[in-house]
Order: sequence, then structure tokens, then C-alpha cells
Amino acid sequence: MDDPKQASHSKLAIDEINEWDADDLLKWIEQERRGLLEGEDLEKFRTAKINKNILVNHAGDMRFFRNECELPVGISKSLAMLASEVAKGKTASLETRKRKHAPEMAPSPKRTRVDNGGLIINGELEYFRSGAMDFPDLLQREGQAYFDRTGYISKLDELDEFMLFCRPSRFGKTLTIRMLNHFHGLQYADEHRWLYKSLDVQKDIDERKVIPGKYFVLKFDFSIINASPDLTEANKALVKSLNWAIEDFYDQYAAYLGGNFTDLCQLIDSEDPNSSLENCAMVVRNAIEQDDRLAGIERIYVLVDEYDAFPNNYIKPPKTVREPGVDWDDTQVGRTLKSFWSTMKSLCAEGDIRRIFITGISPLSLSSLGSAFNVTKNVSFNKNLAGLCGLTYSDLEDALKGIYEDPEVYNGFLSEMTKFFNGYHFCKDKTVETVYNTETCLAYLQCRIDGDTPETRDPENSEVSEQFLRLSVGAAPVIRDLQNALKWDEKGNFTPLEYFNFEFELTLRDISEVGDGSSWRSLLVYFGGLTFHPKKPTTQLKIPNRVAADRIALAILKKYNLHNSLEEALLYLVKYGELEPTLSCYRELMVQRDITAEDLTKKSEEHHRDSVYFCLLGSRFASRPEVKVTKVNPIAHD
Repeated sequence: MDDPKQASHSKLAIDEINEWDADDLLKWIEQERRGLLEGEDLEKFRTAKINKNILVNHAGDMRFFRNECELPVGISKSLAMLASEVAKGKTASLETRKRKHAPEMAPSPKRTRVDNGGLIINGELEYFRSGAMDFPDLLQREGQAYFDRTGYISKLDELDEFMLFCRPSRFGKTLTIRMLNHFHGLQYADEHRWLYKSLDVQKDIDERKVIPGKYFVLKFDFSIINASPDLTEANKALVKSLNWAIEDFYDQYAAYLGGNFTDLCQLIDSEDPNSSLENCAMVVRNAIEQDDRLAGIERIYVLVDEYDAFPNNYIKPPKTVREPGVDWDDTQVGRTLKSFWSTMKSLCAEGDIRRIFITGISPLSLSSLGSAFNVTKNVSFNKNLAGLCGLTYSDLEDALKGIYEDPEVYNGFLSEMTKFFNGYHFCKDKTVETVYNTETCLAYLQCRIDGDTPETRDPENSEVSEQFLRLSVGAAPVIRDLQNALKWDEKGNFTPLEYFNFEFELTLRDISEVGDGSSWRSLLVYFGGLTFHPKKPTTQLKIPNRVAADRIALAILKKYNLHNSLEEALLYLVKYGELEPTLSCYRELMVQRDITAEDLTKKSEEHHRDSVYFCLLGSRFASRPEVKVTKVNPIAHD
């Protein structure tokens, strides 16, 4: 017969497989799902004598493989799905792979860890950025670099059952969600045998610190919801998105829930996502209680990605014709969101939801829910999770060494990345290693490997939200803080800001009542404008890097329409010696800092000299006109 490895997996594959014996079939399964059948499970499959057309006749029938072969749930599901792919002609042959990829590509690329660090490379290094939607695709893509964070899976497992984890934009929160989904989802339970080899989590699995595939995983992604300025439309989008997540859950787990996908979807209430969620929990509860094969499954693990991406658009509720200027909590969309979280809290109390991991930028939206959802522990600045999202110095050093051989070259680029992208210290209680913004660094590294010049001053994935900066510079105490923080010493170190109170839980009322600015300072840490000072994290904050500083300074100048006027004033000063435009800018800036005209007259000359320098002439963040200055020769004018 033909070699199973060369078999075409089109619809003709059914006839070809019918000609195989049991050993031929096993060779083919090993090629398609490497490591799926090993040891005792392999012997069980052989004993069951699954061959010829039996596999295809039970396409999608996880129960058959579970009962007939007495295999674990995860393996049974994988075999059922593989049989379905053959029946539908969806599997790819070896020849197809060769046409789609480089001829030398192996079905499973060689995985190499660089210098015992966190960097993993599949084969020859080609990619730092990835459009992979699934975690396994990222881990198996030929030429892909991956910074291993799987060791944090067991650390998260040891912490609270219901957690909120906040990071600024572009720190890799979504990849963390995908990692947890693939590890904890029961449908992937047995993939660890081949997927996690040589990764940090495999050691934890071997030592039984953490067990893969123990949950039904329900995922919500609030970043995909259309935040319409029309609150009625926004509410419709929210309801649709919440129900879609439950529909996707049924699509993933229909084979485990004792019904088919279409029947399960009848339990979704198109108008009431709370009812949909309660029905979903009931279905899972009944399945576990009635099916002994699901013994040991820990019910539902909820993963929520970018939970505040949608409500952050309504920090200041938009005004509509129907609801002009109403508070967020009094809008229909606000009520829908609050009641949904309240339903989730109830399901936690009843034991249907066993774990929750929520990512976002700040606790603002969650704290505003009050008692409706007050079960989560904010672990954003837990010392054991400081490196979960973000890249370290050694990560980037290993990456640059993989691109360049000359130490002078890669050290130069590393210094550049440190200046512009480093400095985030995500621990309040003790000094830990600072991290670099993940996506900004990946974009930089991809440019280097492609031979392009990356943008450093204003990268596409700049960390601090422009929308948030516009809001934050609206209060005088915040501006005073930021202007002081923008000063730096001769070594380029930004001036630290003393703080006495850091607010882990923030509400809209807290930030509307500016006071001494402590709420806004805390919020700026969450959004990436400030960070805990690495040397004195318990008492000081600082601006993390030049990218953050540039964006903050620009926001302040734009707030008071000084960006263009300052440039013009400095140009007049240099070309014509006219001081008035510059002083006008200075007066305007002082007034915006709540310093009155009378106060200005009481300041000393020394104070004004220093203030002018730091606020205007010393600002390294405003754009500068290029002019040629010629020194006048006094002798020629005698």
C-alpha cells in the first residue's frame, strides 16, 4: 500500500484509509497529532482495533472513542475532530504543506531555548510579531520567536480564584488570555504531551503543580464591542457580544454537554445575556453531574479580555437625544453591564464559576460596579506577577543577539530600546526587575530583522492612551505633577514624584473630585504614564521612558494650545530677539497652573528664570524650529 505519510487527505483519503491496517493508521495519526497516543493510551487504542473505515464512521463522535477505547476525554475529542476533518476533506497532506510553506519545513519545527533564558525560537529566526489567533499556532509556527511565560500558569493557579490583572495597552494581555484558555480548556487536556515540551510549564505539569484541561473555559472579549456614541446602539452591541461568547462556548463544548450545537443555542436569550449565562452554567452543571467521564472537571473558568475597553469609552457618558447627559449607571447599557457582572457574581457564589481571570487597563470600571461585582482580587502589582506581561533586558539581549553578531551593534540597539521602551516597574512593595512594553519591542525587533528602521519616538504601539491623557491634563494638580515629573537630571533620569497614598480601587467619583491629585496619579500608573520608582517603589513614582514622556508633554502643550505658539515664540526670540511672544506663552502656562497674575509679581527673578527654562526653553519634548544663529562681531559695528 501507499505510505501513510504521503497520503492525500482530500475526500479520497477515506478510500485510502480503508486500505490501511491498524499500524498504518497509527502512523498517520502520529503524523497529524504528534504525541497524541502514547504509553497506556496507545495500547488501549491498539486493543480496540480501530482501523479501516471505523475512524471515519465515527467522525465527531467523542463518546465512541471514550467508550470503545476507554481513552481520556481530551484524546477522545482530538480523535473525533481528526476523523471529522478527514470526512470533510479539511486535513492537509504533506504535499499541501510543501506548497504552502518552505520545502524544508518540518511538520513540527525544532524548538530551541536561547541561553537558558525566556526566548524560544522555532527553527531559524524569522518572526517576532505574529498574527496567530491561537496559542498553539504561535508555538508551532516555523521561524517564530516566543518569550516563554508559561511558568506563570502555576503561579496564577496558586493565587486567588477570582483575579483582576491590569496592564497598560500593548503589554500582551490578550496572549496571556489565549495561553490560559488553551492550558485550562478540557478539550486541549492531552496536547501538553507535545505542545509544551521544553517550555517552563511542562516541569510544573510533571511535578503536579498544575494540571491541564480541568475546566470548561468561557471567554469574553470586550475590545471587539462597538462603542457607539448612541447608547441604544451601544447596548445592542453589548448584548450581542455577550451572547456571542456563550454561543462560541457551546460550539467548543457541544460534544461534552450531552447535546448538539443547535439545541444548545436555543438556550441563548437574544434580549437577556444574564439568562443566557445562567442557562450556560446550568448545562455545564448537569453535564458534570450526569456524566462520570467528566469526573474531575472543575466546572467553568471565565476569562475576560480587556474588560474595560468598552466602558472606558464612556468615562464621560456621551450625550444622546434620548438621554442627554445622564450618568453611566442610569443608562440602559450601563445597567446591562452591571447586571451581567452581578449575575456572574451569583454564579461564583453557587460554585458554577470556579475561577475568573480578568485583564484590563485599570480597575476603574470594575470598582464602579460596587457590590454588584466585588469578588475579585486586584493582583496587578503582585510581586510574583511583575514579569507576566512585558519583556526583560535579558529577553531583548537574547533577541538582538539572534539578529546581529557584532556586540557593538546589538548593544547599541539595546540601549536605544532601554531609553525609549523600558522602565515599567509593576510592584509597589519591593524592587523587582523593570520591563519593556511588549508590542512596541516586538515591532522594533521585527523591523530590525526585516532590515527596516523602526520608529522610536512615536511608535505605532505607544503605551499611554491619547484619550486618557486628554482627560488627565484637565486638572491643575495633575499638570503640576506631570510638569515636575518631566524634568530630568544630567544623566537623563526623570524627576521622581513623592506619593503618600496609592489607590488600588478607583471610581468615577474619585477622579471627578480631583483633590490633591492622588486618584489621578494612581490612574496614571495603571495607564502607563507613571510607574513605581524602581529604587523607592513604596514612596516614589516616575515617568517610565521617553515615549511616555513625549506623549505626556505633547498632551499638555496641546491642552493649552501652546504647541504651535511655543514654536513660533521661540523662533521670534532667536531670529528677532523679541521676548514678548515667549513671555506670553509662559504667562498662559502659569495661569493654567492656577497661578494668578498677582502671584507672578511676587515670584523672585531666580524663580522665574528657572521656571521659564524648565517650562519652555528646557522642554525637550516640544518641536523645535531649525534656525541658523550668527554671532554679531562687535568690532565690525564700531
